[in-house]
Amino acid sequence: MKKRFPLPVGQFLFLALVSCTCLSGTGCVERLLQVRSEPPGATVYVNGAEVGKTPCDHAFSFYGTVDVTLRAPGYLSQRELHVLSPPWYEIFPADFVAEILLPFHFQDVHQVTVKLAPSPQEMSPGQQRELREKAEEMRSRLEPSKKESSPSD
Repeated sequence: MKKRFPLPVGQFLFLALVSCTCLSGTGCVERLLQVRSEPPGATVYVNGAEVGKTPCDHAFSFYGTVDVTLRAPGYLSQRELHVLSPPWYEIFPADFVAEILLPFHFQDVHQVTVKLAPSPQEMSPGQQRELREKAEEMRSRLEPSKKESSPSD
């Protein structure tokens, strides 16, 4: 005696196709690190890897601390550590529901905005004078300690 499926093969294939289509359209979480700078156009490095120029949207996979470095000609490099904390729907067990079962698209955006400081050669004469005065003050504080610590013959 032959075993029979409860559904004819055509209906079974149709239901399998519909199920796969429904599951492929389920939820998704897009994680973005948006990096902006003043002035725009700075080169962005995330964890040491170049990811583009500002304004920059960088997709990431894992939460935690990231090292963001910005560099631009005529400006001092700026390095910052940023903690990317997961939202409530990315903490177990809600993450399973948000990423697999729900038919919604979530977007988790973390923004970093950095104002780059001009490099010393790009400073105004007043800023250069102020910097020289601070350097002379620091040098004068340092010189007496050098004389005290130098060995005498």
